[in-house]
Amino acid sequence: MERLLINGILIFAVIMAVGCSNNQVFSIIPFKYTSIHHQTNRDFRFEINASLEETLEIASTYVRKRHGIITYRDDSEVYPYPTQPDDNCSLARIEIAQEEFKTYQENSFTKFSTLDRFGILRKHGFDEDCSTIVMKLTSSAKLITALIPRDKLSINLSQPNSVVLTNGVNTIFGTAGVNNTQISNDIQSQMDVYAREVDDDQTELVVIFSPVSNGIVACPNGCSIGHLWWDKVTGREEANMVMDFKYFLEDSVPSSI
Repeated sequence: MERLLINGILIFAVIMAVGCSNNQVFSIIPFKYTSIHHQTNRDFRFEINASLEETLEIASTYVRKRHGIITYRDDSEVYPYPTQPDDNCSLARIEIAQEEFKTYQENSFTKFSTLDRFGILRKHGFDEDCSTIVMKLTSSAKLITALIPRDKLSINLSQPNSVVLTNGVNTIFGTAGVNNTQISNDIQSQMDVYAREVDDDQTELVVIFSPVSNGIVACPNGCSIGHLWWDKVTGREEANMVMDFKYFLEDSVPSSI
């Protein structure tokens, strides 16, 4: 889960290049970023001085205060464990994401496709792509999944209408008038809180928020979204939500975390 997938990025780049014009701008971008593209393990993994059931109740209260909808609250067959003893992989992933965001802001597919991702990985001590967490089977964890409302967006696009004129001998291609199109997007955030009891009245949590676009949740590989939405789906807002949830826990259970 949440691997850097360098090879996948390069494959995506090749596909993008086929559909791009000569100036190499974006039409779509990978829809993969979540809160953990901005955080280290210590940011999204923490403990609370409360029982497992009490922790689930607090998490449910947070969702309701954010006017969200709980879609799942039950046993989890898997639990996210750290793959590295330090934050080096997290720091590499964060740096790569930040460099990719710059290319979206500049609308430069050329810069995106030539980013030295392996150079960044090597700087942080890795000879290949890395992952910060791995999902392992478990029989003692709980999971709450919820949808939190964010932004209802609407953008007006104006495009020239294409026309073809012919007299039976000559053909002329041109434009006539403008076609106005309104594009809407309902941006939400999916909250996944994994919890397991590590001691009496002490619970560990792993909290991940992911952007959701018109009902589609960001995925590590294979998802894409229109470039015009890029600054709404970077995972930055989701990282802020993780911290907001963490502070809510602190207020709910003093002396925790």
